[in-house]
Amino acid sequence: MSTSRNLLLVFLLPALLILFITLVFGASSLNQLKTQFTNYQTLNTQDLRTIKEAIRFTEALDAQHQELLVSINAARNDLVGELKLGFIYSDQQASFNQLANQVESLAESALVSAVNETSRLRLRTAFADYQNFALEALEILQTNPEKAEQTLQHAYLEFHEATQDINHIKTLLAEQAEERTQVASLEFLSTAQKQMLAGLVALLSLLFVSLMLIRWFADRLLMITQALVSLASNRDAEAAVANMEKMSKSSTGEFRRVASALLSFHTSESKRKAAEQLAERLAYYDQLTQLPNRQLLNEHLQHSMKISQTAQRSGALVCIDIDQFSSINAVRGFATGDQLLKIFAERFNKLIKDPSAPGRLGGDQFTLILDNLHPKRPLAARQAREYTFWLQEQLSQPYVIDGETYSLTLSLGLVFFDDCKEDANHLLRKGESAMRLAKESGGNQICFYDPSIQAELEERIWIEKELHLALERNQLELHYQLQVGKHNQPLGAEALLRWTHPEKGPISPGQFIPLAEESDLILSVGHWVLETACKQLKAWETHPATAKLELAVNVSARQFQQDNWVEEVQGLVEQTGINPQRLKLEITESALLTNMNPTITKMKALQELGIRFSMDDFGTGYSSLQYLKRLPLQQLKIDQSFVRDLPGDQEALALVETIVAMGHALKLDVIAEGVETQDQLMCLTRMQCSHYQGYLFAKPMTATDLIERLTGEA
Repeated sequence: MSTSRNLLLVFLLPALLILFITLVFGASSLNQLKTQFTNYQTLNTQDLRTIKEAIRFTEALDAQHQELLVSINAARNDLVGELKLGFIYSDQQASFNQLANQVESLAESALVSAVNETSRLRLRTAFADYQNFALEALEILQTNPEKAEQTLQHAYLEFHEATQDINHIKTLLAEQAEERTQVASLEFLSTAQKQMLAGLVALLSLLFVSLMLIRWFADRLLMITQALVSLASNRDAEAAVANMEKMSKSSTGEFRRVASALLSFHTSESKRKAAEQLAERLAYYDQLTQLPNRQLLNEHLQHSMKISQTAQRSGALVCIDIDQFSSINAVRGFATGDQLLKIFAERFNKLIKDPSAPGRLGGDQFTLILDNLHPKRPLAARQAREYTFWLQEQLSQPYVIDGETYSLTLSLGLVFFDDCKEDANHLLRKGESAMRLAKESGGNQICFYDPSIQAELEERIWIEKELHLALERNQLELHYQLQVGKHNQPLGAEALLRWTHPEKGPISPGQFIPLAEESDLILSVGHWVLETACKQLKAWETHPATAKLELAVNVSARQFQQDNWVEEVQGLVEQTGINPQRLKLEITESALLTNMNPTITKMKALQELGIRFSMDDFGTGYSSLQYLKRLPLQQLKIDQSFVRDLPGDQEALALVETIVAMGHALKLDVIAEGVETQDQLMCLTRMQCSHYQGYLFAKPMTATDLIERLTGEA
């Protein structure tokens, strides 16, 4: 509570400082103005007093003069005796002495002295002459009336002059007083302005100093706040600690106390987190290999199972066992075995990018979680097989411990969890069961928990390997299915690939062609098909029944996307010497509409040689009229899946009718494949489809059988 109060006082210090200095400065300014006003008031009072004295002197002088005139008139008229006149003279002399004192006081006043020195001297002289003449006239009035009269005249003149001087002095006094008032007012205003300006400068200076202080305080408070946030969220804690250490050394008072408290808090929190992390590692990680243990593996596996179901992707658990590891422990000792496990785990961890994927079950058994596999189980099985085979190869590389080399083999078991409704423990048991099966099969094996998947994967691997050999051993051949016109006259044939294995017999194209398309094997197989078809087309030229037939050859998207595809076809045409106008390449919609501009360029280049193009399986993709207008096609081939449902299915009927009408609008031939019944043929004929292919006319056959068939019909 004390620290909070002190920090509040520190934060309020700039405001209190401004308030205090403002009050002090205001009091000083008011006192100075008050002093100046008092001085002005004193001077003004003195000036008014001087003016009043001048007025009283004028009034007294005038009264004295009137009294003098009355006394002189009474003496002229013998109304007073000599004794009485003596008393009058004494009274007048006393009155003049009082007036003389007033004249002296007035002449010596600061205001009269400041007004005009000449006027002051004249005032004294005129009054003294007036006094002398008046008293002299009274004195000789009984003895020498004529001279008294003359003296009295001189007294009148001096009185008049004294009156003018005093009036002049009063005028000057008034002007001087007014001038002093104006000067005092201006000085007062100037002083007030200076005080205001000085106050404004002082206030701005104080504000600047206060802002600097506030900024200084705010910077430290911000550092404290950021440190609190960083320490609470455990983000940028190192920078916050560095700032607090700097503050604890450079600051004093409460800031140092707060910084020290935060550093203490950070130290305590770091120790607590370190203890928690240690406890977590002891609970969830294997202490020898530092890989996730069985408990953490269960959590990772449960999470991956949920993600797999949400994303509709496959996933797999791989259980790995080191073959004959017990022999290494028995012969070389457990220390060597532990060292081997540590090195194995380090290599395992480096090979796997996802830290949540690898784990250790215990002993010489490890696990791996594979996420994001293909949603289709066969393709996912192939992905998992390829990856685990690579992993097995990498982990089986020799290990060197204390100068001795150890070669390991691994047994791997796989189980999928794309649609698994079981818990992680059950899945782990399945993976361990597959791993034991691999180990019992002689070790150094990869086994799937599902026997059907294992069998299917092994079959795919076998087909891929044997297909490589089939090309070398001439096990592939082409069969040909006739394509006829609306009067059943033969127009051409489609070359269809067949594979007869020496041991397993005929293998369905639906089995080996998708496998070839998934790998680069389709390129070599496709080249063989096109080369063989061109040779057969050249051979047909020598027989009348086949000399005019077109030959359609299917081309995969992988083939068509090759940069040298045009050169490859052109080379085969020149090599075999065929008439390119009798060669028709059938390409699916997906191949044609992928990278359309390069596709059109290749098609036009081959079209210039005379080669024709047909869009195979039309209607199963996403073609539009706009695309078809751009493509240099000569034929559309209606997919057999639509023909199969004719004439009963109304949707198939509408779709086929639309395709035929579209072909006619674009001036393209339209051929329907998979025609097997007369009803289908009649329906297609009514739609004005003019080319047909299917078992209704002929099944696929060898070249020899085709020639015999056509020769027999002729």
